[in-house]
Amino acid sequence: NVEVEFQAFPKRLQAGLERLGGQALLPLGSADMDSNNVEVEFQKWSVEFLMTILKRFGVDPAATGAALQAAPAPLVYDVLVLTGKAAAAVELNIPELLAPGPHWKADTAAGYLNDPRQFVATVVANRELQQEATGRSTRHVEIQLPAGVTYRTGDHLGVMMPNPPEVVGAVMKRLGVPLSYVVRLETAEAQRSRLPVGRSVPLFVVLSYFVELQQVATVEQLEMLIQFADGDDATLLQQYANTDPAAPEGYTASILKPKRTLLEVLEQVPEVEVDLGTLLGALPTMRPRFYSISSAPVEAGRCSLTVGVVDAVGGTGRRH
Repeated sequence: NVEVEFQAFPKRLQAGLERLGGQALLPLGSADMDSNNVEVEFQKWSVEFLMTILKRFGVDPAATGAALQAAPAPLVYDVLVLTGKAAAAVELNIPELLAPGPHWKADTAAGYLNDPRQFVATVVANRELQQEATGRSTRHVEIQLPAGVTYRTGDHLGVMMPNPPEVVGAVMKRLGVPLSYVVRLETAEAQRSRLPVGRSVPLFVVLSYFVELQQVATVEQLEMLIQFADGDDATLLQQYANTDPAAPEGYTASILKPKRTLLEVLEQVPEVEVDLGTLLGALPTMRPRFYSISSAPVEAGRCSLTVGVVDAVGGTGRRH
C-alpha cells in the first residue's frame, strides 16, 4: 500500500526521536517524484529549515547576509540565430558536446557528468526476448564497454537517451522554427547553465540531448507561459496552475493525473508566442535513465541490460 509505505522509515525515525523527548522544529518534508517538482519542493523546505534554525538560536536572518530564495529564478538565455554560411559551417561531435566541460558545472543535479566513470559505449546487440503472441516486448541489450570500465553484480548503468525525434520536431513546429535552426546561447549566469553556452549548435540537438521534453509540466512552467498569454489562453493556464487538489480544472486534475507535458499544454494554446530563451531556461535538464545490469561481470568489457518496453497511451492520448 503506497499510502502506508510512503516515507515509512523517516516517519518511524521521527516518531522514535519524539518518544525519546526530541522536538520537531518543523514538519517532515516530502515530495512526489511524479509531480516533477521535487527540486523546487526541497528548495522551499531547505529555506524553511534554515530560517527555523536561525530563529531558534536568536539569529536575525537579515544580519547573516544570506540570500534566501524559495527557488532560484529560472535562467533566461539570449538566443543568436545563425543563418547561411555561418550555420552551414557548424561541425558537430555529439559525444564531445555532451562530455564534461565549461557548460557542465559540478552541482548536485549534473554531478554525474563530471564523474570519471562517464563514457561513450557501443551497443553490439539488441534483440527481442518475447514471442510475438505475447503482445509484449522485452529487449536484451548488450553494450561493449571501453577499456578500463568495470562493474560489479548489482550495479546500475545510467544511459543518456535523447528525446524522440518526433517529439523534438513537434516542439520546433509549435515554436514556428525550421528543423535546420542553428543557435548560439548566451546567459549572464553561465556558471548555472547546463546547456552548451557560447557554442553554435543546432536547436534540434539542444532539445534532443540537453533538456527533458516528456516530463509532466510544472506549476512554474505554467506560470512562465502565463506571462506570454492573454484572454482565454491566460484564463486556461491560470486554471491549470491552480494547485488546489479539489479544483476541477486545476493542476492535479488537468496536468498531474493525465501527465500532460509542456508541449501538450503549448499545443492547447497555439496563440501564445513563447520566447525561446525563456522556454529553454524553464525546461529541466536531461537526466540519465538508470537500468539494473542483468549480466554478471565474468565477460570482461561487456555488460547487458534486460529492458521491458512500455507501449501505452497516456491520459492525454499520447503514446509512450
